[in-house]
Amino acid sequence: MTLLHNFVAEIINHKTIIMKRTFLYALFLLIAVIGAHAQDISVQGTVVSAVDDEPLIGASVISDATKNGVATDIDGKFKLTVPQGSSLTVTYVGYMPVTVAAESSMTIRLEENREMLDEVVVVGYQTVRKADLTGAVSVMNMKEPLSENSGNIMNSMAGKLPGVNVVPDAAPGGTGSIRVRGMSTANSSNDPLYIIDGVPTDNINCINPSDIETMQVLKDAASASIYGSRAANGVVIITTKQGKGDRMTININYAASAQTIAKRYDMLNAEQWGQAYWRAFSYTYPGQTPNQPLYGSGATPQLAAVVAGNTNFPTTDTDWQDQVYHTAWTNNLTASISNNTEKSSMLLSLNYINQNGNIKETFYERYSARLNSRYDFNKYITVGENLVVAHWTNRGVGVDGDRGIPALAMSMHPAFPVRGLDGDWMNPKTLVNSDFANPVQLISNAKDNEYSSWRILGNAYLELRPIEGLTLKTNIGIEHSQYYNNELNRRVNVSDVNSVFGAYGQGDTWTWTNTANYTKTFGGKHHLTALIGSEAISYTFRDLTAARQNFKFEDPDFMQIGAGSTISSAGGGKTQWSVFSLFAKADYNYDDRYLASFTIRRDENSRFAKDNRAGVFPAFSLAWRPTREAFFPHNEILNDLKVRYSWGQNGNANIPELYPAYSTYRVNSGNGAYDFDGTGTGTTSGITI
Repeated sequence: MTLLHNFVAEIINHKTIIMKRTFLYALFLLIAVIGAHAQDISVQGTVVSAVDDEPLIGASVISDATKNGVATDIDGKFKLTVPQGSSLTVTYVGYMPVTVAAESSMTIRLEENREMLDEVVVVGYQTVRKADLTGAVSVMNMKEPLSENSGNIMNSMAGKLPGVNVVPDAAPGGTGSIRVRGMSTANSSNDPLYIIDGVPTDNINCINPSDIETMQVLKDAASASIYGSRAANGVVIITTKQGKGDRMTININYAASAQTIAKRYDMLNAEQWGQAYWRAFSYTYPGQTPNQPLYGSGATPQLAAVVAGNTNFPTTDTDWQDQVYHTAWTNNLTASISNNTEKSSMLLSLNYINQNGNIKETFYERYSARLNSRYDFNKYITVGENLVVAHWTNRGVGVDGDRGIPALAMSMHPAFPVRGLDGDWMNPKTLVNSDFANPVQLISNAKDNEYSSWRILGNAYLELRPIEGLTLKTNIGIEHSQYYNNELNRRVNVSDVNSVFGAYGQGDTWTWTNTANYTKTFGGKHHLTALIGSEAISYTFRDLTAARQNFKFEDPDFMQIGAGSTISSAGGGKTQWSVFSLFAKADYNYDDRYLASFTIRRDENSRFAKDNRAGVFPAFSLAWRPTREAFFPHNEILNDLKVRYSWGQNGNANIPELYPAYSTYRVNSGNGAYDFDGTGTGTTSGITI
């Protein structure tokens, strides 16, 4: 019994030891797991720009320990679980990457990569560093917010480019004007030359502002001379966006805005108008009794019940500005998808904008699509294209002079109704023999007018890099534009003749550019860039116009140009011109201190007479950066100073007559007439050339 008892006790004791060990192992494992979890922390943070504290959307936040990462949301925020004591690396295109210690709550500020942002500027057939510029070039900051209530970039350019006067046009679809250092000619257009992705054009109304990556303005003769006979008014160079980043990105942006008349004129109402007339009459003709058809005759004005005795038009109190103006809404929707890989990039951008005008029945509506792509076959060969297709329609009314809608709205008597009791328009000429038309009727008469346009603008290119520093590029550009205008001129007065005017035009421009660009650095301090190239441009434009009168009905479905009983006019024409150019440029930079640039271009333009078709446009510029000299004191106030001198010649081939080889003149009794006798009673017709 004693032996059995001892044996059982020993077994029980052994089990107790095993259970104790198992419990200790489980306790140790639990502590280890808890400890492991205790070493992980949840990080919540925001990534912003150090320049303006704006959140950076899509910034990459990666844990250096686990290699896991997330992208910041629309507010620049992120959330990530990482081991305690580890670090995070944050990157974003255009900013310096930063590595910081992980904390539970943090705000990470990224500095702009000035070296990358300022690295290159497009200045004509090539790119150069900002620091190497020797000519006068203004660069627009495309990071600043753009105007969302206009489809034209000019509304965002005003006041942002020194030496460039931008006057936007508030009308729906208005283009405005750009003047680079004032006017350069009194005989033809003062608009600059536009270069969009290497393709020259004369307007930018088909470009969605959100698609623009960079914009530079060549202001002086030296920087613009590379464009020769077309550069007298300056050159605006636009480069559109390409696919970026390391993953597919989808962006959708919608903006709605309202536009109102900032200040309307305070006009007299019908009662006040009569009182003002009576007071003015008493001052002009003391002692006499006023007599006015709308207010009768007596000591005080009494507004008549109807206008000019016509019971169909009772007097009222019309605010004519309310009748012609309204709040104008603009809807702007842009959607884009982009992708970028080691060998290729792609961007597809779609845009729709509908901009109503402050004058009723006026609007601008545009659809546009852009496709930009690039592909690197290898380190020697690259192909790419940039293409935009746009279609827009618009409608406007006359706004200039004393017969424009704004002036008529202020000139119309407040006692006049807009329409009679039978629905007919109030006609000032019929009722009171006024030569002012009813502005609301003019707006309504124009509501079926149609102005529509198509535009295709793009290029395709091939780049070869046979040796280090040498880039050979051939670029084919095309611009196709066409328009169709249909105007319905309805009767205002009984004696008027109604009519329909139609116009169709189509223009095509082909541009073929070939360049060779060589860049070389010698001895670490000598930097040389050489460019040679040729360019051929061909332009053809055709148009047809026709007009008919005397339409029996003024319904828009009936007022087709073939339904008019009288042919009033028919016309059409064709315009052609071409340019062939050779150009060369050399830039030299010594140690970022001494810079020099030399340019020459020869243009042969068919617009001019045979003996004067060719012109040579040389230019040079020099620059010195004293802040790079050893003797210049380093300070925080002035860290970069550049002294420049430039000289150059530009031309203006945008002359009014396309074929000045022939003398054109005509007898003119208007602008060409003069009072030779000085009697003030008659003029003699002259000749205008």
